[in-house]
Amino acid sequence: HGMAGHDGSNQVEIEAYCAGTCLEIVIRNTVAHEAREVRAGFGVTNVRRRLSLLYGTDAALHAEPAEPGFWVTRLSLPRQQVPE
Repeated sequence: HGMAGHDGSNQVEIEAYCAGTCLEIVIRNTVAHEAREVRAGFGVTNVRRRLSLLYGTDAALHAEPAEPGFWVTRLSLPRQQVPE
């Protein structure tokens, strides 16, 4: 998703780290130069709804344009203990 319309190579960076009681995942990728309107689509809306159903206000998804030519998505999930 989001890779159509690129003239050359695409850049995707993924970072994951623990911050307090949350797992933070940050995805940053290039946006095609021809993209007339860069916005969060139905998929982002649906993921936000699912996160809300599963975690209430303990999870969040933010997707927005970053510096020119890039899009950034931030996902925050509550850390959970794995049963032994």
